[in-house]
Amino acid sequence: MKKIYIILLVFLSISCEDYLEKEPQDSISELAFYKSTEDFELLSNAMYAPLPKLQFRPMLLDAITPYIVFGNNVGSEHWDFGNLNVDALWNATEDFWKFYYQIISRANLILANIDNPDLDLSQSFKDRVKGEALFLRGFSYFYLINLYGNKPYDGTATGGVPLILEPQEFDDAFTPKSSVDVVYAQIEEDLISAQALLPSVQDYRGTALLGKASKGAAQTMLGKAYLFQGKWSEAATELEKVVASNDYDLLSNFNDNFWPEHDNSIESIFEIQYQSGVGLGSIYNQAISPIGSGGISNSAWFKNQPTPLLVDKFQTLDGYDVQSTYESTNTNYLVTDYLGNTVINGKEHNTVFDIYNFTSDDPGFDSNMPFENRDPRFDYTVMYIGSKYVHDKFETRASKPGYYIPFGDNFWRRTNYNAVKYIVGSDYAVSGNDSPKNLHYLRYSDVLLMLAEAKFQLNDIDAAVANINTVRDRVGMLHVDTSLTLEDILDDRIRELIMEAGGHVYFDTKRYGTLKGLMENFWDGTQKMRNNYPAITTFEDYFYTFPIPQKEILANPNLEQNPGY
Repeated sequence: MKKIYIILLVFLSISCEDYLEKEPQDSISELAFYKSTEDFELLSNAMYAPLPKLQFRPMLLDAITPYIVFGNNVGSEHWDFGNLNVDALWNATEDFWKFYYQIISRANLILANIDNPDLDLSQSFKDRVKGEALFLRGFSYFYLINLYGNKPYDGTATGGVPLILEPQEFDDAFTPKSSVDVVYAQIEEDLISAQALLPSVQDYRGTALLGKASKGAAQTMLGKAYLFQGKWSEAATELEKVVASNDYDLLSNFNDNFWPEHDNSIESIFEIQYQSGVGLGSIYNQAISPIGSGGISNSAWFKNQPTPLLVDKFQTLDGYDVQSTYESTNTNYLVTDYLGNTVINGKEHNTVFDIYNFTSDDPGFDSNMPFENRDPRFDYTVMYIGSKYVHDKFETRASKPGYYIPFGDNFWRRTNYNAVKYIVGSDYAVSGNDSPKNLHYLRYSDVLLMLAEAKFQLNDIDAAVANINTVRDRVGMLHVDTSLTLEDILDDRIRELIMEAGGHVYFDTKRYGTLKGLMENFWDGTQKMRNNYPAITTFEDYFYTFPIPQKEILANPNLEQNPGY
């Protein structure tokens, strides 16, 4: 699909600026001039274009939880460190709303025009493009309703979004909010229809269409939509279709998912497409890389910084928990590399560093080497001083043989850790803000873990165990057994999926209603890291939904703000 983007760039510079992006003057439908296969293919491609424009926004959703903190500008764009004073002018709320509704608007144009009997379009082409439109509309409404609405399994639905299903006339452009249940019903209808129309991803592989929505993507999204509503049997049925298709599999190495050469791989179900060198690259590489990192990225912002709460989630290889307790902060900590050297390139490097006491019941655990023999997903997710993976990933790559990255306080302003997942470094990016790396919304491992959860909720423990162990096998982790708990499944979702575009961890805490407890328990006022952030005395229920952007409230007199904002 990346090949399509150069053509799409030309189309967007003309059509989207002159048409799709303009405010309606009278009637949008009067401008629906699409007639040929080429017209509809271009409009189909344009449906995907807002996803890359979201850039790092979806990847930072997990920073709303206490597992991740926002590195350089505390609370400026995401809820962080107990700073929950978010309002309707928050940039992220505007971007999610704007770009998902752009996708919906373009999908509605296709759906309103493609079945015109006067058009000379093949049935297979119409089915595929119509299926893409239905998938992307259902996909977009799924994320909108889970950002601006909420319905935990044991609670009452709150919030909602306008449900727009046709190109709007100017006089009809003041749609009120629909409830969570009404929006989910439409999501289900769209995705059921989409999977009946879309081809298998096998038909895309080896073609320029690879990366577009497929039958498996529609089945996965429908399974996810059912799961988020507690419709366990329906979720299991859809997710089992994906498994039974044999269209997907896990890559042999977990870390391969996060390198450009494995974009649109056999594990990928749906991902945001990027292309460097033509103005369509990703800035996520820059957004999360450490500042002043030299060999990693230029002028980076270290936005996603793991907390000790996340670090402790990665067990030892034998399945034992690890607990870290803050002791003090050393303002002149001597950096040691992965080989134990303190003198690198002829000089010593010092940094501000938090000292923790690490403990575990694992008989082989060494508190002096707390990151040894841990779940391998840890090294591929979290950057830390002494990480051999940082050496292997950046220092020994072709462009900088023998190079040493001098860790310092610029690498982690808030914690001892930085994100490393999806950082590809300067070897791939034309510049720090032009990375070619795609970002995943849906991976096959997510399918297996969702299926494990659905089966667990249906009391089919053996099936749940089998699915979660398939994911753990890839990284050599000890198998779980029939003593499996729901917490075990959700913890493996954290280890596998944290800081990915699906916002998996954040949404898991919303649907189970655990975000309140996590925030209050972690941000309780006790020292957890070098910055002693204030306690969260009250996590209000309305924090579970985003505020609707103020500009939308002002533009639409029928649109009511979500409670609390």
